[in-house]
Amino acid sequence: MALPCCPKCDHKIFQATDKTDIMNANQKLTFIHCAKCGCVVSVKEPLNVAYITAKIAEHLRITL
Repeated sequence: MALPCCPKCDHKIFQATDKTDIMNANQKLTFIHCAKCGCVVSVKEPLNVAYITAKIAEHLRITL
């Protein structure tokens, strides 16, 4: 199986960094980036249990 590598520098180690200072974003996002050059390879929403719980309660019409 091939190892994932950075598309910019071919480095094989990545880091996850949470950012909250993103223009026009109202929530924290997690960036997956190369540990060597910082090239971003993915962006995802971090798991937020409180948010998910509130959405489920809203769907089920339960007051928390």
